[in-house]
Amino acid sequence: MKYGLILLIICHLLTSQGQQKQPKEKTVKSKGAISKNQTEDLDHTPEESRNERIFIDAQRMKMLGQYQGAIDLLEESIRLDPSNSAAMFELARLFYASKQDDKALTNIAQAVKLNPDNLWYNLVYAQVLVANNQDKIAITVYDKILQLEPREISYYYDIAQLYERTDQFNEAIAQYNHIEELFGIDDYLISQKERLYLNLKKTDQAVEEVQKLIQSDSSNPDYYNMLAELYMGISKIDKATEIYQSILVRFPDYPNALLAMADISYQRGEKKIAIDYTVKTFSNKDMSIDSKIKILYQYIQFSDAKKSEVNDAYRLADALIATYPTDAKAFAIYADLYHTFDQDSIALLNYKKSISFKNDIFSVWQQIFFISSDREDYTTLKTYADKAVELFPNRALPYFFSGVANTHYKIYDTAIIAYQTAFKMSVTDHKLQAQILSGLGDAYHELKLNTLSDSCYEGAIKLDPTNAYAMNNYSYYLSLRNEYLEKAKEYSAMSNNIEKTNASYMDTYAWILFQLKEYKSAKDWQEKALRNSDLSDPVMFDHYGDILYRLGDVENAVKSWLKAKEKGENSSVLNKKIAEKKINE
Repeated sequence: MKYGLILLIICHLLTSQGQQKQPKEKTVKSKGAISKNQTEDLDHTPEESRNERIFIDAQRMKMLGQYQGAIDLLEESIRLDPSNSAAMFELARLFYASKQDDKALTNIAQAVKLNPDNLWYNLVYAQVLVANNQDKIAITVYDKILQLEPREISYYYDIAQLYERTDQFNEAIAQYNHIEELFGIDDYLISQKERLYLNLKKTDQAVEEVQKLIQSDSSNPDYYNMLAELYMGISKIDKATEIYQSILVRFPDYPNALLAMADISYQRGEKKIAIDYTVKTFSNKDMSIDSKIKILYQYIQFSDAKKSEVNDAYRLADALIATYPTDAKAFAIYADLYHTFDQDSIALLNYKKSISFKNDIFSVWQQIFFISSDREDYTTLKTYADKAVELFPNRALPYFFSGVANTHYKIYDTAIIAYQTAFKMSVTDHKLQAQILSGLGDAYHELKLNTLSDSCYEGAIKLDPTNAYAMNNYSYYLSLRNEYLEKAKEYSAMSNNIEKTNASYMDTYAWILFQLKEYKSAKDWQEKALRNSDLSDPVMFDHYGDILYRLGDVENAVKSWLKAKEKGENSSVLNKKIAEKKINE
């Protein structure tokens, strides 16, 4: 148990606690009951009764949170009775709570002077002294407190910590020894003395303290672990290793020793042995899953430096899943690891498993959206986006990806509603809003609602001037309509400046140049697009054929159109160009 300097101040001090004047004994001569008012008249002077009412009113205002009013009343009570220590005590507490430590100190010091044997006054006095950085005086007050209540262990600890705060380390150790004599040893007490001895560079004494714990309970592996950690801290690695190995003989699954041996083995260059120890730890449920996840996360956080150790990471991840076969967090970190190292098919599978065990972790759903979208797996994207809309109706991303998936499946009306809902929910995220408007622009374009489509792209670019996707699609659709070609050229050039290796954007720019009859430049850009692509897009070969035809190279134009057909394009327009070896105007 850790004992701090912050003291627990018990309740409100009753004014009757040695502070109120005791009622005088009265001889009642008249027969019959005495009325309440008569009793008050007998026990208190009018001034005393008034002061008591003021004190009670102050307590009531304090309970209502009207602290300044309570302070004013308590100060009035003290003016009426300069010996009212209870009012001083309450006033000190109010000043302390409002960070007016100097005023708190004045009042509590006076209260203690008037009533030096009141435990609660002395406790607050010590607390306020510490707040005013008068630690040495606070120690003397604690001495008084211990005279009043010698059975409370926390007061002894408070004195020890005050000795530390005033750099009286030997006195602090002596105080801890006194605690040990009175109450016996425990691991917190020993750890405090160990720390102080190490600060004083008295390592032998620090070792002796930990050995006391082992002698008190030789069946507790934590105590041996403390000793091993001490040796590690003073660079006696061999001694520490010996202790860790002895722990594992008696307690083979003790996680701290397993992890320590893994670290020691790793530092010695024994990586296989290190990972063997760590795997044993991951297979042990005595160590929390969160601690294991932190270890795995290092492979993600430092993925570039740990690429050579990826197989070790996979091995640990497998051990984690085997130990926690129904834990959503285990599958989530497993998936994160594989996603980090570009194994998205495995990652996606395990993100799905994660939400099958616990479906309210939104970050896992996000990963499913992003991976499905990147892989153009629209079946998965639609399925999980639609589920997420039901589970997270106030999140924008599920609606956005629902819009993406429904656009792919040509369910444009549903896509537009999803995009519009996402837009309303993302008012503070301008980049996301720009993506949403880009998606809306795509959907409106497919419905031939060109004015709405154009306004969406313009809005997206205004919200996010780096949105190359909006610039590319907007300029491409303008070129297909053969409208505003100079604007299209400008936006397409901007998209290529933002993403300099995007073959699709290069293809767009080449096609705009083609529409502007700048055929030679169009040929250069189209060839650049082909060099940067995986050569799977039939549209690029179709465009290249058109450009070559306009440059008079009919033979190679036909070859390029045939290549487009081989890649999957089978439109009547393309077939006619191939058959007639020309472009029909």
